[in-house]
Amino acid sequence: MIIRIIRRRSAGYFLVFLFAPAALCQLGLAKTRERPPLSPKILQAKTAYLDCDCRKQMAVSVRAALPELLDWGRYQVSHDRHEADLILLYSMNPYLGDYLTRDGPDKRPALVDYTILTVIDARTGALLWTDYRRSGYALVARASKNLMHEFRLAVEEQARGSSR
Repeated sequence: MIIRIIRRRSAGYFLVFLFAPAALCQLGLAKTRERPPLSPKILQAKTAYLDCDCRKQMAVSVRAALPELLDWGRYQVSHDRHEADLILLYSMNPYLGDYLTRDGPDKRPALVDYTILTVIDARTGALLWTDYRRSGYALVARASKNLMHEFRLAVEEQARGSSR
């Protein structure tokens, strides 16, 4: 008798744990993520430099994101950061605002757990936009491409809104 009650309760808990995450995900998908307006510098920029704090498997970020950036065609890709309006920086650590002043790549310890895209004003080093994906090292290329696509969508959405 006691064993049957325990089994029924266990089955009920199992079903809750099985279906609760799916229900929570559905609730999360129903909400749209509100983002603050983009900096006018992003909308006015003509050139972009694609960079990576490349360590370990992060080196694929630029190769994976470049086709999306070229396909978009909004920015001319610059091969020199000093001639660009924007710097599109892939990294594993959050941006500290020190891109223009630091000596070489970011030396903070990091795990290839997050892929972060940060859009930086090339003249001032100011952070203009950022987003990330928790990807792990095996999915850095996909995360990098998706982040570039998300940036593209954000810019296009605001550009459509400002042209009305």
